[in-house]
Amino acid sequence: MNFRVFRSYPPANTRGIRVRSVVQPPPVISVENSFLQSWFEEDSKLDQPGSRGRINWNAVLGLVLVCGISAGFWAGVGWMVAALLN
Repeated sequence: MNFRVFRSYPPANTRGIRVRSVVQPPPVISVENSFLQSWFEEDSKLDQPGSRGRINWNAVLGLVLVCGISAGFWAGVGWMVAALLN
């Protein structure tokens, strides 16, 4: 166990507050775990030569959608700033 000294600002007294902190190791992820097991297995589709070079249109459309939402947000921020400055 580690003991760290935390000081409040502005100092209410001359002594610090001792807080016990317990450092635990990260949990071990086993392949036998059924939760999200597909994330830990190798994907055989990626090894096939025919799957390379194809465009994933869902990913492209997702990026276009995200860029459009971002552009609309920043345009709205710009219009609000312009309205406040006038």
